[in-house]
Amino acid sequence: MLTQVLQLLRTILIFTAIFAGISHAKPKDSFESFLKDATLMDGYLTIWKKEQNWYLVLDPKMLNQDFLMSSSIVKGLGYGGMFAGTMLSARVVTFRKVQDNIQFIFRNVRNTSTDDKVLKTAVDNAFRDSIYDALPILAEEGGKFLIDAGKFFASDIYDLGSWVNSLMRGRSSFNPRLSYIDSVKNFSQNTEIKVNQVYTERSVGGGQFSVELLIHYSFFPFPDDKFRPRKADQRVGHFLTALRDYSINERPDNYIRYINRWRLEKADPSAEMSLPKKPIIYYLAKNIPHKYRKFVRDGVLEWNKAFEKIGFVGAIEVRIQQDEDTWDPESNSYNTISWIASEAPQFGAIGPSRVNPLTGEIVDADILMDESSIRGRTFQFDRAFGRASADKLEFNAKPEDLKEEPVSRPSHIPFWYEPCRASDTIAHQLGLMLLAGSSEGSSDSSTKSTEDLAYYEKHREMFIGQAVKWVTMHEVGHTLGLRHNFKASTVYTLEQLQDNAFVEKNGAYNSVMEYPSALMPEGKKDHHYYYTPTLGAYDYWAIEYAYKALDEKDEDKKLADIASRSLEPQLVYATDEDTYGTNDSDSDTYANIYDLGQEPMIYATSQIEFIGSSWDKIVDRLVMPGQSFQDAEPGFFGLIGEYLRNLKFISRYIGGREFSRMHRTTDDKKPLTPVDFTKQREALEALGKYGFSDTYLQIPASLVESIPTQRWMHWNMQVWGLPVDKEIQRLILLVQTSAFERLFHPRVLSRLIDQENLYRDKNPLTLEEMFVKIHEMVFSEIYPGANGRYDMKVPFISISRRALQRNAVKEFFDLTNEANRKGRTVPYEAKTMSRYVLKKILFRIDHFMKDDAFKKMDAGSRIHLEDVHNRIKHFLESKYIITNF
Repeated sequence: MLTQVLQLLRTILIFTAIFAGISHAKPKDSFESFLKDATLMDGYLTIWKKEQNWYLVLDPKMLNQDFLMSSSIVKGLGYGGMFAGTMLSARVVTFRKVQDNIQFIFRNVRNTSTDDKVLKTAVDNAFRDSIYDALPILAEEGGKFLIDAGKFFASDIYDLGSWVNSLMRGRSSFNPRLSYIDSVKNFSQNTEIKVNQVYTERSVGGGQFSVELLIHYSFFPFPDDKFRPRKADQRVGHFLTALRDYSINERPDNYIRYINRWRLEKADPSAEMSLPKKPIIYYLAKNIPHKYRKFVRDGVLEWNKAFEKIGFVGAIEVRIQQDEDTWDPESNSYNTISWIASEAPQFGAIGPSRVNPLTGEIVDADILMDESSIRGRTFQFDRAFGRASADKLEFNAKPEDLKEEPVSRPSHIPFWYEPCRASDTIAHQLGLMLLAGSSEGSSDSSTKSTEDLAYYEKHREMFIGQAVKWVTMHEVGHTLGLRHNFKASTVYTLEQLQDNAFVEKNGAYNSVMEYPSALMPEGKKDHHYYYTPTLGAYDYWAIEYAYKALDEKDEDKKLADIASRSLEPQLVYATDEDTYGTNDSDSDTYANIYDLGQEPMIYATSQIEFIGSSWDKIVDRLVMPGQSFQDAEPGFFGLIGEYLRNLKFISRYIGGREFSRMHRTTDDKKPLTPVDFTKQREALEALGKYGFSDTYLQIPASLVESIPTQRWMHWNMQVWGLPVDKEIQRLILLVQTSAFERLFHPRVLSRLIDQENLYRDKNPLTLEEMFVKIHEMVFSEIYPGANGRYDMKVPFISISRRALQRNAVKEFFDLTNEANRKGRTVPYEAKTMSRYVLKKILFRIDHFMKDDAFKKMDAGSRIHLEDVHNRIKHFLESKYIITNF
């Protein structure tokens, strides 16, 4: 009993001590102890500065109140996508008090239930908010709370550390000790904070160094709820804001999709033509070179034509930042167009925007133009006329760049934002233009006539001005909410595009949101449009859908009526995922970048013929007397890349199909249509002529001797391990076999099988026809009518053709044996067809070797055919595993 009493007394004493501690807890410090002699920076957020310390005072009304946070990179690394001016995604955030801490919360707003409150509770419980940080309350006074703003803001809020880490070999991390707030600007409706964020890399040996980013944060309230979101329609290409409403039951999916657009309202809704209540204003930053400002301004204001057509006068305005202006381009209050510099241009220009994640309302937009991209293109034009100095040509083509890949998007970039490389098309086409330009006589400017130089001066300004204007139109289109349209270049014929009057009226393509090929003039012209001078029909249509003033009661019907025009020939549309969102095997045949004209195949064959006639011009065009031969190397690889690109255009016809986002109509049109079978056969023939043949790949020895690998040895320049010369045969084989990757892709093989099965009454291109035709074109020398030369000194089969034939045989071996290719199952029909053509090749070689003429041919060709014969014979006689049966 005594023991129990003692235990009870001990328990009472413990609880007494606990409650005594609570009742005598040290009271929080007063504001005065922290803010004495501090400077108040009042505004949207209440911030105090005391020496090097920053404090944030939170009023109770700021707690549990959603607001927006956005961010931009002010000073970047100059590579890896971390460029000055790069926008980061906008986030919905809030402050929440939990015990003695203030939590900073990233809100989850994508999932909701608008019409079912009971279900909304379940949704809120299922999709929770994210806690970024919990900051101790330093002082409390009058219901307000004081926290350490320095520790909060000078942190890695956007987790840029993972991005930097990927660029620095995985050994870096955010360094809070070296990071600090750089500046604060406070206004009634927004708070702008710049933070120097430092990331430290630790080397294997223990040393370390740091890189610094200057990040601009904007905090501002949600726009008012007077904005009316507009529903998206996939037939028209706009960026989207998508929410998931779990109370929707009448549709297969429960997503609500809004287009991203500005709040543009008529000042006089009853007037047919009216000024806007608030125009969309773009500020040209003072870092834009004066010589380009006119073209940039013209590119912005060109969009007013589309707004005028739907009743807005002066919807867009352009103002120029003055030297005395102190506002920051990164500020959320200004839509800016700025010039940036980078180590190597990765996009040329980008036009991102920030939106209200609940409604799609665009609240800010900043366009970045890479000065090195524009500068490099200017010198390329100069080089075409022998006017540039030795070290200023940038061709943007290296051996490792010959295969084109989609641009990756770091997770910090808004999820709806597609990387934009619009101005890359200028580089892409200038490489060809410098070979086409000044085709008469020497490229040395000293030998040119006064007339030639006058022509050069005029067209140089014309080309660069048109290019800058077009890139600006393209990027402004993005900031207005428009996505890419990669079918825009297929609306007009090449003949129409040589008519200046036609292009001036209609544009060179149906949308400036295309990545087009530059339009090369046929002969000398006094005036010529290298790039479209104006908007296209699609641009007008997309702006009408997004911005036309509509009554709320019949808005859905009016929008459906506008979108129903999608089948009009001038309104064709395809975007990134249709073009290279999967791979070439699944892409729309007519959705390409850097093509031109109604038929990409016609354009591609003309380009290849031009390239084939240009190999011997590279050195004369790129290397002036007294200049390094290394300037010719990027030009050579540029043409190899062009050759590959244009062969890809042709190969996409075979087993190809067109896709439309159309809705069902009363006629028999369907969203998926196989490419015309006659055109598929023409494409197969074209691959034989321009791909499998080496006719257009006759690279002269004088060129090979003139393209040494660069020999600079310093940071960012690699010499060790690089041979001085080029493996020309390897590059030729790369070009000749490039079509195999697509033609023998399981998806294309399956599509050819489907063609034969579904359209048997329309004479489709079949799997058998493609296989037989390919092997006949690749091994044309051993078929009747080849007219080969039987000469011990002249190869009966050229070295490049031998390599192609060996590679084709290996492809047939692999197709016969492989169960999977490119992550997909190889159709069994294709496996048996591969075995079938191997037998045909073996038969032809066997028959050919019995001819007396076989003994008269050169040793290389004879040994090659014997080798291929033996390889196929042994393969067919060997045991193999039957797969996919």
